[in-house]
Amino acid sequence: KFGAKYITDIFIYRTAKATIAFVMSFFAVKEMGSLNFVQALFIILWFACIVFLFKEQKKKNLYSE
Repeated sequence: KFGAKYITDIFIYRTAKATIAFVMSFFAVKEMGSLNFVQALFIILWFACIVFLFKEQKKKNLYSE
């Protein structure tokens, strides 16, 4: 109603982006193998979240009909 959702979304997005950048830069200094592992882990988590969210959306669509 007052745009608070947009502010929250932007804050969460930027905080997450900064955190990931920090983690990746920390591992990049140590060794590339660790960085590759962390990136692969985040990609797997991202896909798992997408699958879960699509399942939840499908359930909600079935109940709303």
